[in-house]
Amino acid sequence: MAAVPDADGTGTVLLAARTPARLDPAFGPVSFAEHLRRGAVPLPLDLPRLRRDVDTPADLDAALALGVGARTASALSERTA
Repeated sequence: MAAVPDADGTGTVLLAARTPARLDPAFGPVSFAEHLRRGAVPLPLDLPRLRRDVDTPADLDAALALGVGARTASALSERTA
């Protein structure tokens, strides 16, 4: 497994494996440490848009400032319409 931490370095925004059977997902605010404990290789990529985890309205504001994809933007516009 390989894991990409969120911007804070505590959560996980991407978990990958060569086969689905090798995935062992964990969830929650300390999921990145748990993935490492389970054997994941850390991938601290310099991709700020990927590493933005959205759990709170402030997180969403930060993600929007970085730029979101077309589907996220569409979903948000539908919510406010």
